[in-house]
Amino acid sequence: MACSEAPRNGWLMARTLICAADAHAANHRVAVLDDKEVMLAKIVEFGPIDFWKLRRRFKVQNRELHQPILEALLEEGRVRLNEHGKLVAA
Repeated sequence: MACSEAPRNGWLMARTLICAADAHAANHRVAVLDDKEVMLAKIVEFGPIDFWKLRRRFKVQNRELHQPILEALLEEGRVRLNEHGKLVAA
């Protein structure tokens, strides 16, 4: 009986890990969406702003953290650079 249960338990464990990974990925996508909304709100609030000053508006100011979020907003067309090189909401 233990031998017949082993494959089923192995399948259940694999399925559980897959579901957990999917849930984690979905949660990460929601977190990234929230981060983009926060950054966009700060750009709207502070008007034309350069990237350095924008990062100063966050508690954690690492370029590596904020660069991908800004790049995603630029690719989506929600943020653009004005003629002076400042970030503005599109």
